[in-house]
Amino acid sequence: MRPRMIGCFVELRPDRSAHRTCNTDPMRFFNTSGPVVPADHYCIPPLTRVDLDDVCQLVRNKRYFVLHAPRQTGKTSVLLALRNLLNGGEIGEYRCVYFNVEAGQAAREDTTRAMQSISGSWR
Repeated sequence: MRPRMIGCFVELRPDRSAHRTCNTDPMRFFNTSGPVVPADHYCIPPLTRVDLDDVCQLVRNKRYFVLHAPRQTGKTSVLLALRNLLNGGEIGEYRCVYFNVEAGQAAREDTTRAMQSISGSWR
């Protein structure tokens, strides 16, 4: 659920009286964790941060690619935007699924437990 943010400001009128106005509509804000939702968060459009032509060519050629970058730089947002682009049919007929395997990290070397944890997180 998105936080409800209210913006208020005080207007000083020429007669020196103050008038307070509040906006009760949800406002966009800077997100500091998790994927960016452009309707909710201020952001740079995710697909402008990658060479989209190269990535699409890799997808068309059924090639692997790695999206490698430091923490909190928008990797998940890029992948989610790419998923939406591919599923939208604008560049071809693709069905793309995104899922997070982070749930298996706690299992370390126990691959059976890791796979159970991952599969349980997407049901």
